[in-house]
Amino acid sequence: IQGDALLMRVHGVRFPYRLQKKIRFRNSRQLSIEYQAENPCNFDLDFLWAAHLMLNVETGGEIVLPYGEAAPVTCVFASDPGFGSRGGKMDWPLARRADGGTQDLRLTPPLNPRGNTYKYYFDQKFPEGWCGYRYPSDGSLFKMLLPADRVPYLCVWVNEGAFHGYRNIAMEACTGTYDRPDLARMYGQNSVLPAKGQYDWYLDLAIEG
Repeated sequence: IQGDALLMRVHGVRFPYRLQKKIRFRNSRQLSIEYQAENPCNFDLDFLWAAHLMLNVETGGEIVLPYGEAAPVTCVFASDPGFGSRGGKMDWPLARRADGGTQDLRLTPPLNPRGNTYKYYFDQKFPEGWCGYRYPSDGSLFKMLLPADRVPYLCVWVNEGAFHGYRNIAMEACTGTYDRPDLARMYGQNSVLPAKGQYDWYLDLAIEG
């Protein structure tokens, strides 16, 4: 414990890095997590950090993002082949499915044990450092706040009910794309922990409304 915060540290085993995070409440409706990664080596280190918050969702709930209309996204997997396949290109929020239909990627459908499970990355960087989910039952907005210059990428994972019988989403703000540092570098969407340097960022979780 450090003042009003919980301080946590870990040292890398296979790679010589240090990571710490400091967790505190800014107020009764906002939790702040501050991160710092350090590289004690003489060589740069490609790295990938992703927020993987699993959110319980509601029918008719809406993913709220700072991207404009027809923002390009890349599908990385889908259990429903009618939705799309790895590498398939779509627009957000109104996506043209592989079967020719149109789907609003913002909206949560009713729970379906045979529903689709899919994930997509935005091709463009965060226009602004936030993303959120609006709950129709009370109109509240769950919001994630991040520094867009330090955590510039976003992917969205959606489970309509087929995966373990749950229905949830994860908005994965991240420092690199496609779940692998090597692929992120291949597509020019990677982040680097500099030699003898550090990388700082934060994640704030807030409830509005």
